[in-house]
Amino acid sequence: MAITLKDIANRAGVSLATVSRVLNNDPRLSVSVETRRKIISIAEQLSYTKRPKSQVTGRRIAIVQ
Repeated sequence: MAITLKDIANRAGVSLATVSRVLNNDPRLSVSVETRRKIISIAEQLSYTKRPKSQVTGRRIAIVQ
């Protein structure tokens, strides 16, 4: 089973958004160095890898006008 951002967030005790922004190096994110290191460490321990975008974009959103 693939490791998800939610798995990392649960172990780190932070939000899913925080994990996403740390792993994507969002410069606008204001988290402590300790939290950033904790998230990255957990991701490495769990062997987290990003999925290629082609696998992520398989979902469709219905837009009603």
